[in-house]
Amino acid sequence: RERGWAPWCLLTAALCALSLTSNTARNNWMLKACVAGIGGAAVGMYFNGAYLPASTPLLIVTALASGLTGVLVVFVPTSSTAANVPGGGGLYMQIVFTALVGLLPVAWMLQPAMLKSVRAGVRQEALGMHRVGLLGMYAALCTVLALFIKLRVSSLDAAGPAKPRPGTPSKKVVARTGEESDWLPAIGNVATVVAFGCAVTINISYLGGSESSIFVLAPILLLLSQDNGLFRKLTDEHRYFPLVLVSVGFLILSAVFPLLLRDPLQRHHLIPRSTGPRPETASTLALMKNLGLLLVTVPAHFLFCRFIWNFNHARDLYWVLLLPINLLPILLADLASIRLLAALAIAEGGLQLFLADRIRRHGQRFV
Repeated sequence: RERGWAPWCLLTAALCALSLTSNTARNNWMLKACVAGIGGAAVGMYFNGAYLPASTPLLIVTALASGLTGVLVVFVPTSSTAANVPGGGGLYMQIVFTALVGLLPVAWMLQPAMLKSVRAGVRQEALGMHRVGLLGMYAALCTVLALFIKLRVSSLDAAGPAKPRPGTPSKKVVARTGEESDWLPAIGNVATVVAFGCAVTINISYLGGSESSIFVLAPILLLLSQDNGLFRKLTDEHRYFPLVLVSVGFLILSAVFPLLLRDPLQRHHLIPRSTGPRPETASTLALMKNLGLLLVTVPAHFLFCRFIWNFNHARDLYWVLLLPINLLPILLADLASIRLLAALAIAEGGLQLFLADRIRRHGQRFV
């Protein structure tokens, strides 16, 4: 239930947003950072008061994380925001982002100690509620931050090379190398990965772990940008590759876990023992059947992932053979993840045939 002070926090955030439009805040980066932090903290406190369990430690963590996110969001949209910041603001923004990300594991580890005053009979349930609130808040904050950074990076890329005179660097290169090229896309990518990881953790640990949820969560990865590190090859041409790869990998792991990993982990008391019916491993024959049906789906996903990475079309004969075979897992598999993999393989095959035909007809590569 919403606490009585929560609407006042929203009003405070609105006043801070109006203050940021004044010339005084625009010309004084320190004042701007303070106002943005207060406004972000107010939004976090409203979110906590309206939707999260009543807890002073969780309220403090929410306010701190939201305040740091507010500072980052305000200083990202335009390069002019960093004009008055010493050193262009890059170092300060990296410190703020490091503090934001570092607060998550610290709060996660300290939560059991924070809840010692809760009765032992309900402490575990309270801990689960608090951790869901913490992860949900971080998923929302990092998604917002990643979206702002993606828009900023896209606006820089849209400037494009302006055909400069010999010896003069292009406008795009100046914009990307002088200010944000090194740290801004990397921060956006880390925020995207953290948001996706938090959302997947909530789904698996606290919401039952539905396999089909990956199709809702994976589009977060479209916020990834090309950087100078792990994602240096992630150009716009390859932007759908992480989405497909992670979706397929999640479904494969969702099938491998009950087939091969659950029993050893339960035997060594690493996970709680389940008591429900498990037809997928009821006998050796059922286990081998499901493993075989899982392997049937893999070639189609491999061909499609290779296609969306380099747009080299596999021979139509391969898909003529693979598409009917993938009907078998849909009809015979005991696990929903294997059936989803087979249905996804059929959809990928149809999409690749369609796109390859368009590419051949128009003589160009696009998705």
